[in-house]
Amino acid sequence: MPQQATTFRLLLISPGDVAEERDVVIAVVERWNATIGISLSAHVVTRRWEVARPEMGAPPQDVINAQIVDDADFGVAIFWARLGSPAEHHPSGSAEEVARLVARGAKVMVYFSAKPVPHALLKDDQYDKLQVLRATYEKAGLLATFDDAGELAEMVKEHVSSLVIEFLKKERASNPVGPVVVDVLASVENTKIDSKTSRPSVPAAAPPASKPGLAAWVAANTTPRPPARHYTRQEIQFVTTYVGRQQEMIDALNDLQYNLLNAENKPAKAHDQQAIDAIKAQIADVQQRFKTFQEDAAKVAKENFPTGNT
Repeated sequence: MPQQATTFRLLLISPGDVAEERDVVIAVVERWNATIGISLSAHVVTRRWEVARPEMGAPPQDVINAQIVDDADFGVAIFWARLGSPAEHHPSGSAEEVARLVARGAKVMVYFSAKPVPHALLKDDQYDKLQVLRATYEKAGLLATFDDAGELAEMVKEHVSSLVIEFLKKERASNPVGPVVVDVLASVENTKIDSKTSRPSVPAAAPPASKPGLAAWVAANTTPRPPARHYTRQEIQFVTTYVGRQQEMIDALNDLQYNLLNAENKPAKAHDQQAIDAIKAQIADVQQRFKTFQEDAAKVAKENFPTGNT
C-alpha cells in the first residue's frame, strides 16, 4: 500500500552572490526526495524569495515573510561576501529571515563559503557588515563552512537527512499510529478513516445551491452514525502490541538509514564499501520483515475481529 509522505518546507536563504550554491542546494534536495526521501516517506519542498507572488500594501520583505518565511519548517542560509539589501528592521532580508525562523524555534542551518573573495567585492561595506553578522551567529550557534559547491552538496545532503530524521522521530513519537495501524483499526471498526487526520471521513458530493433541495441532499449524502463500539480486551491488546512493534521497526529502519548516510559520506580514504553493503542488506531485511509484519497483522485483524461487532 502506498504511504503518504510527510512534507517539510525548507526556506532557502541567501543574498545574490551565491547563485551557484543556491542551485546546488535545490538540486541536492530534488535528488534527496527521489532517493532517501522515498525510503523515509518524507518530502522536502524548497522555497526561495523568488516564488513569492507580487502583492501591494506592505514592504517587500513583509510580503515575503507572510508568504514563505513564517510557515517554513526549517531554513538553509548561505553566505559568502555580501550581506544583501537592507530590510526595515534588520541588516538585510536574509538576516531577517534567519531571525524570524530562530525566534519561533525553527531550525536554521547556516553555511559560509570559504572561497577567496575578489577585490571588486570589497569596495563597499557589504563584506564588513557580513562579518559582524557572522560573529553574532558564531555566538548563538554552530556554523558550517565549505570550500566549493561539491563540498556544500555533500554537507547539505547529510544535514538535511539528519534533520528530517529528527523531525520524523518526534512526529512518530507523538503520533505512533501511522497509516498502516489506521488501516487495521478501520478493518476492525468498519469505518473509513482518513490517514492524515485519523478521523472518520464521509465523502459526499457538493450540496445544491438552492435551499429547498438541501434537506434532500443531506438525507441522501449523510451516513447514519453507527452505534458506539465497545472494543474487547483482545482487540485493544492487539492494537497496542501492533503499534509498539511497528514503532520499533520504524526506529530501527531510521537508524539504519542514518548509519548508511554516515558511511557513504566518509572521505574516500575511510570509505568502507563492505560496511556500506552490509548496512544496505540490513535495511532490505528490515523492510521485508516490516512488510511481512504489516500483512500478517492485517490478516490477524480480519480473521479474529470481524467487522460489525458491537
